[in-house]
Amino acid sequence: MTKKYISAFIALEIVVGSFGSVVFAQGTATGTRPIRENACAAFVTRIDALAGKVGERREKLQDHGEERKAKLDERWAEFAAKREAAREWRDENLNARIAKLEARNLTDAQKQAVAAFHAAMDAALDAKRDAVDAAVTAHHDGIKSLLETRKAAVEAAFTARSDAYKAAVEKAKADCAAGVDIKTVRDAFVTALKVAQEQFASARKANTDFNTKVKVLQATKKAALEKAHADFKAAVEAARAALKAALPKPTSSTTP
Repeated sequence: MTKKYISAFIALEIVVGSFGSVVFAQGTATGTRPIRENACAAFVTRIDALAGKVGERREKLQDHGEERKAKLDERWAEFAAKREAAREWRDENLNARIAKLEARNLTDAQKQAVAAFHAAMDAALDAKRDAVDAAVTAHHDGIKSLLETRKAAVEAAFTARSDAYKAAVEKAKADCAAGVDIKTVRDAFVTALKVAQEQFASARKANTDFNTKVKVLQATKKAALEKAHADFKAAVEAARAALKAALPKPTSSTTP
């Protein structure tokens, strides 16, 4: 996207340069002030029109950013729905297995073991889900913060360049009104344009660490999820071992 804007300004400079050269030649050939004034007025009209096109490109970039954010929110919502559905299935499956165990002819001690197993599984699931939710929320909040920071930086860069462009246009108008030579007006405008573009490019480069920060957030989330799964696995194995020790061997295969 940055390359497109740089290309747009290069094209603008070429158009301005070509236009200025033509009118300068016309003024030199005739040597008349009215022609120079008309040429200067036409020059200002042209750069005013091109400024509008640059503004349109800025709006398109803003719209593109909003579309990407909307798609990201939609994807996160889909993942959340799938995660919730998987949890409901897991709860139903666990409750069904516990019900089968409770339906067996068990001693009071064995019933207590089943109840303890059920409680341990519920606690393990809750701990895992809390850890997963915390990791996902932290990741999402981090991404949103990065997006907002980048948006603000881009907006500031665009505003600064737009202000510089407007100032250059106003100076060109004032110079034309003061009778400054069209070539001088054109050269001053092109120089201001180059400076504005260089400052804009520099501001954009200052925010190039966005992808690096995203990777850090992803790595942090991955580590948190892996720990949550490992802790859950250890808790489940301990609960199963305790249940297996309390129940007769023939029923051990029915445990979750």
